[in-house]
Amino acid sequence: MIDVMDAGLRDNYGQETTLRFLSCFEDWIKDNTSGVLVLQINARKAGGWEMPYLSDDIGDHATKPFLLLQHNWFKMMEYFQSDMLGYYSTRSAVPVYKIAFEYAVDNKQNKAALNFHLTKRE
Repeated sequence: MIDVMDAGLRDNYGQETTLRFLSCFEDWIKDNTSGVLVLQINARKAGGWEMPYLSDDIGDHATKPFLLLQHNWFKMMEYFQSDMLGYYSTRSAVPVYKIAFEYAVDNKQNKAALNFHLTKRE
């Protein structure tokens, strides 16, 4: 039997993969470029810690620890990966710059998937 996990569960933004690539090719990048620019396009607002998980449902009190993990997963991943980029940038001889864009919509009907699984409307 083989257990399979969605890669997005661990590295939804691809930043861990990016840092592994940079570490592997650091000497070449240092010798042949003036640095690295990482562009990130997000479909959700960065951070979000100011919006805690709140529920008045009595049943949620039993499941709240699991729901908190689910609710905060992307926030924790973003926080951890920002730390990883910071650690890499301080020890690397290669300058690394990151620019993040947010795809913001005026209403939910205009949202677009930022992946390869497009809906019929998209």
